[in-house]
Amino acid sequence: MYNKATLIGNVGKDPEIRGSDIGEFATFTLATSEKWKDKQGNPKEVTQWHSVVVYNEQTVNYIKSYVKKGSKLHVEGQITYRKWSDKSGNDRISTDIKVDRFRGSVLNLTEKPLTNYGSEQSQNGHINMNQNDQVQGSTRGDLDDEIPF
Repeated sequence: MYNKATLIGNVGKDPEIRGSDIGEFATFTLATSEKWKDKQGNPKEVTQWHSVVVYNEQTVNYIKSYVKKGSKLHVEGQITYRKWSDKSGNDRISTDIKVDRFRGSVLNLTEKPLTNYGSEQSQNGHINMNQNDQVQGSTRGDLDDEIPF
């Protein structure tokens, strides 16, 4: 069986970094949009909001330094459902995209870097990252490669 979601969208607000007994994790919302024209040729757009929870330590550290509101991300993770009670005692169900060390990744597609953060900045506006810095299965230097879609 297989459970994997792939999203490309924009971060809705700065990620929140929290701690737990197993370490730090990051949460943020990602907006994806679908655009089309109706029968009369009028532009239409629907935006969906997705909750993303990242448990991978390397990816959380990357998010702390390089991701903020407006960042364009490619996120892969597992769809999870969580049941909880609100302040009024009502049962709620949340759907999250879970990124952990076993499945999933976060790739920043933002055209220009948010800040330099000590990395060398190339003329094309991308961040040239050290080979030792990794983001879930790929070196940060891979971010300068062309996206195949």
